Amino acid sequence: MKNNLYNHGRMSIANRQAVLSLLKDRDTISRIDLTHELKCNGTTITRIVRDLMDNGFVKSIGIADSTGGRPKELIKLDPDCRQTVAVSIEPSAIIGVVMNLRGEIKMRDQVMLRTDITREELIAALKATCNRLLKQSSRDRLLGMAVSTYGAASGGERNIIGKAAHFQALEGIDLAELFEREFSTRPELIDGTIAKALWEIWFGDRDTAGNFILLNLGTGIGFAVAEDGRISFTRNSHPGEFGHTVYDIHGEKCDCGRTGCLETVASIPAIEKAVKAKLKKTISFEEIAEMYRRGDPQITKVVDNAATALSASITDLVNLLIPNKIVLCGPILKLGEKFSNIIDHRVRKLAFPSFLEDLTIIESVQEEESAAMGAGSILLDKFFTHGFGENK
Repeated sequence: MKNNLYNHGRMSIANRQAVLSLLKDRDTISRIDLTHELKCNGTTITRIVRDLMDNGFVKSIGIADSTGGRPKELIKLDPDCRQTVAVSIEPSAIIGVVMNLRGEIKMRDQVMLRTDITREELIAALKATCNRLLKQSSRDRLLGMAVSTYGAASGGERNIIGKAAHFQALEGIDLAELFEREFSTRPELIDGTIAKALWEIWFGDRDTAGNFILLNLGTGIGFAVAEDGRISFTRNSHPGEFGHTVYDIHGEKCDCGRTGCLETVASIPAIEKAVKAKLKKTISFEEIAEMYRRGDPQITKVVDNAATALSASITDLVNLLIPNKIVLCGPILKLGEKFSNIIDHRVRKLAFPSFLEDLTIIESVQEEESAAMGAGSILLDKFFTHGFGENK
């Protein structure tokens, strides 16, 4: 008897999650249509919908226009019944959002960071950002907190940021301990590139069939691989270090301590360094991008060299993983369509022809808060598919 009750309980939870998942993808739906879609009997659906209404997840919005037969009561998910607080920590800024179950941003917060910021200043800025976001969210509706972070976090019980090239203030911070101490919650922690890949899956063009690779091009060069809408992880939930694969064994020394990494040629700091050496002065990446788009010959030579390196390394990924789609994102895309076109052209020239069939290479339309939203989507996924927060 005890096992039967347990199995019945598991089935009830699964049925409720199936209803919530369907409501996530529909604006409105009737109870009758729910029974048809989920192949459940009407009594079961009525009980589930009543329970969801009692807990504030679902609301009735009236009766559908009659087409003959029994009137259909329309219901819809109340997206504001639960909220997520999510932040991204990047070398240039901390960006935070409060978002509802549909990923709609209810509040946004941003703090720009200096390149020479100290660890203490970074922690203070992070705490202040999170406190402002929490003040705008209701604790009884809070699913949890999520953090997208630059740099590699260690596995195991502690989540300490290890090496973070160009962002030393972040190194050594135990984010899990910090959030537990300051906000009484254990956050979902995720690599920034994986977070952007999750944004693509949850909020992008939603075409997640097959294998896609996301390349995050900026201060560093990150990549993530997904198969049919699910991220493929390495050990310790790490995406790997594509930016620190060796492009030129006789190249420059990288901040990671190795020689000839791809990031020594094709990252934003590498481009800035090469431009400074050529022009004998320091200019910002925004200025570099503008001069490149105008066709300045000296800038073009530097940037095209970066595009060549990226193309060769991306070609290796194509030949190894045979993806259906490659998504380019990150601040390096400020260089414009010309830069992306060079990558597309050279990858198609270098890769095995059979692997190029049906391959698309696109620029993502991600916004600045995409990494924070991608981190927050972990909590949304748990809510809709695993029964997260069912007792709230």
